[in-house]
Parts: sequence; C-alpha cells; structure tokens
Amino acid sequence: MSLTELKKSLEVIKELIDAIEYADKGENKKAIELLNSILKKDPENFLANYILGIIYKLEGDFEKANECFEKIFLNNFSQLSCNNLICVNFILGNAHKVLYYAEKLEKTKKKCVCVSNFHKALIYMESMEYEKALEELDKLLEVNNKFILAWRFKAEIYKNLGRFEEALTCIEKVIELGGKNSASWMLKGEILENLGKLKEALKAYYVALELNKNLKFLYKKVGYLELTQGNYNEAIKYLGEYLNNYKDVEGKYYLALAYEKTKDYKKALDLYSEVIEELENKKINEVILTNSLIRKAKLLEILGKLEEALELYNKALN
Repeated sequence: MSLTELKKSLEVIKELIDAIEYADKGENKKAIELLNSILKKDPENFLANYILGIIYKLEGDFEKANECFEKIFLNNFSQLSCNNLICVNFILGNAHKVLYYAEKLEKTKKKCVCVSNFHKALIYMESMEYEKALEELDKLLEVNNKFILAWRFKAEIYKNLGRFEEALTCIEKVIELGGKNSASWMLKGEILENLGKLKEALKAYYVALELNKNLKFLYKKVGYLELTQGNYNEAIKYLGEYLNNYKDVEGKYYLALAYEKTKDYKKALDLYSEVIEELENKKINEVILTNSLIRKAKLLEILGKLEEALELYNKALN
C-alpha cells in the first residue's frame, strides 16, 4: 500500500469513528451525512454500510436500512447483516425474505440463530403452518428452555391443533417460569375448558380477573361456567355485568337460563322474549332461537298459559 493509499485509509477510519460518535450522541443527521460521504468514495465499505444500516433501523427507516444490509450481504456474507436483514424484513412484512435470510444464517450452525428461529416460527404461525412453527420453537428451546414466549406460542399452537393435553403442559410451563399474567391464565382456562375440566377452567379465569379487573369480556365465560356448576346467583352476577358492557344474544340466553333456575320466571321470560325477537327471521344462532322458544313455552306452561305455550312449541317445531 502506498503512502497516499494509507493516508486515505486512515482518513476513512477517522471519519468512521466520528460517525459512530455522532450516532452515539443521537446526532444521526451528521452521522448519516458523514457515512454517505465515505460511501461515495468507497461504495462497498462494509463498516460504513453497517453503521448506516443500524442508524436507519433506529430511525425507523427500515427500507433504507434494508438497502444497507443487503449491500453487505451481496458483497460478502455477514452474520450480523444477515441477522439485521431478518429483523428488518420481518418488520416490513417480507415473509419470504425473512425465511431466505434465516436459512442462510442457520447454515452457520451458531447458537445465535435462535433469533431467526423465532421470526420463522411467527411467520409459520401466521400462515397456519403449525407443525413447521413447532419445529422452530423447539430449536429455540434447545438453546434456552426458559424462553417463556416460545412455550406460550407452543401452547397456542397445540390449542389450535386440538392437542389440549400438550397445550396444558406448555401453558403450565409458562406460568411456572414466571409468565403469571392474565393472558396466560385466560389461555389456561380455555385449554381446561376444552378438556372438560370446567371447575379448573373457572379457577383459571378467576385468577385472570384478579390480575386484570378490566377483562369485562371474560365475565361471559365465568358466568357460563358458574351456570354449569349450578351456582346460579354467581352466574346472574357475572352475566348481568357482562351484558351491561356488551350486546350479546348468547349471553342473554345464558342469563335467562340462570333466572329460570332460580325460579325468577318473569325475568327469564322477558329475556327469552328478547332473544326470540332478536333472532326470529334470521338465519343465525338457530339453536339458541329454538331452545329459547321451547324454554319460554315450558315456563308459560308452568304458569298455566297453555295457548301461548302451544303457539311457541309449534314455532319451535317449524
């Protein structure tokens, strides 16, 4: 290397250091100007492209960040640029590119590929390729079996696949590792409900409500499960509160059932009437409509209103 070339190299190194210092102070505009100046003289400068890509990434300009990391990748494979390309393309929604760069990175056989496994798992989950997602999550857990989010995603996938015992094992692992939040307990409740373990599901939902009292939509599940357990006053309490916040004909039907069980026939009849009015002549919730007609007819029969009861029985049969 000649003295002139050495001098130019030293100048570039100094400019790179200055750019890093500007970026470190948050003076990104100055850093970008300096790095672009370097790249005009040396378009393939690895470090300049890398620093510029990181700055653009921090600025939220993911398209420009992607350009910088791709220049590095195309000129010479770089594990760091590849990892950034996975992250940036994931944010940009370029799923095929994420998978492409993740596969390239995996060939390095380094443990750090767990980041790419996570991105791949999310993409496969989004496209409902659940078996592939499980494979990637298992690779992640081989590196770190205390990765709570991986266990959580496995629980969701197994639930979606109807593999509820496996889902339960995973969500219990989440809670054991410290994922004691309302979302985890809600998921546990849903899994237990699908397993027919209704008392345990109800307990899980109550824990979720203790952790987050704003989960008003959960009152419907709690009310329904209290109804199945024969706790009719609790069912009325939670379903009533739920219906104060949401318009839901199914919730109204469950509340009517609860009132019927407590022999508050007037309130039950009023609610069945509302359900019938909402659903009559609509091709939705036909089972609830038929059941409401039959149950209302039975109550009218108990009250001695036989003609009205007969009319409703006929409607239900038709």
